[in-house]
Amino acid sequence: MPISPEIDFTVTEVVNIIDKQLTADWTHEREMRPYHGFIYLQKGRIRYRDAGESLVIEGDELLYLKKGSSYSLTSVSSERPEYIIVNFQIDESENQGTAFANLLGRRIVPQDKLAMEERFRRLNDLYFYMPTGYRLELRAQLYNILCMALRASIMKNVTGNERRLLPAVQRIREIFDQPYDIAALAGLCGLSASHFRKLFRDHFGMSPRDYILALRIDRAKSLLVQSDLPISVIAERTGFGDDAYFCKMFRESTGATPRAFREKGGEIQ
Repeated sequence: MPISPEIDFTVTEVVNIIDKQLTADWTHEREMRPYHGFIYLQKGRIRYRDAGESLVIEGDELLYLKKGSSYSLTSVSSERPEYIIVNFQIDESENQGTAFANLLGRRIVPQDKLAMEERFRRLNDLYFYMPTGYRLELRAQLYNILCMALRASIMKNVTGNERRLLPAVQRIREIFDQPYDIAALAGLCGLSASHFRKLFRDHFGMSPRDYILALRIDRAKSLLVQSDLPISVIAERTGFGDDAYFCKMFRESTGATPRAFREKGGEIQ
């Protein structure tokens, strides 16, 4: 249903962060890389090569280096390359590392280059000065970088109506538990309300209203199973407000009342 997949990764360690200025004729080879890594290239151009790929990374772009990969890096400009590299580990249980690598492109062009630069500079400062709580903030900054990189990689593969609808879909996923205005969502995409509804139904096979309802029901399912919150509170937190309306819509969607769903731990046939 969503344009972008649900993604959940656990960073177990920020191994190190290196800030380097290199010579114009710099080259580097690596066998069986022990960590995942991002190179944020501040200046210059570098070529990445492995057994099946060759590409050039330019200033303000990211290069993702997969754990276990073997490759070479070479400067390909007269300007001395400058980069910040962050090496990190991801929880490998349930193939998180593999799933993460499959979602990312090798070359990543950030949608917001200034924000990406700020994140890497903050990472570098934290690692160098080590203020109180710096390890926690290192992970927080890296998670932001991961989100930005994944969004940029996903956007690269989004085309046509999917790309056109993306601003509204992203907004819907941020506010699905709040009142919404179809005209405002359509405006984010530069569409009239009627054209927006048609494109949305053509792409998702459902109306924007039903899409939002499905998000609310999915969130309600999680809260029913994973918390002890009263059903009235869950109704409010998922945008239904009225208990009776919540129970009615939940039963229509799942075939069970919220109470029965909770009692059976979500195992509804």
